[in-house]
Amino acid sequence: MGFVRYVQSHRNDLPEFDAFIEARGWGAPPDGVAELWFESEEAFRATFASPETAAASAILAEDEAVFVDMTKTSAFISREFEVFNDA
Repeated sequence: MGFVRYVQSHRNDLPEFDAFIEARGWGAPPDGVAELWFESEEAFRATFASPETAAASAILAEDEAVFVDMTKTSAFISREFEVFNDA
């Protein structure tokens, strides 16, 4: 489907962080996040305009229906803005 990178981040339950979330009044975090990386916005648009992607997406939707709670799932497109990197 045109991805150049695919990352799954699974939630790591830590009591200290759960307390931090509760103290801030935030909602419950998701079980995980999936990141799909594309070479460019143009590559993304081309991928999602193709009939092959539509067919693959239909297959993935059937699989996701088995293990994903769609009422708690969302998606968005983003650009990364690095604020700092002390690595």
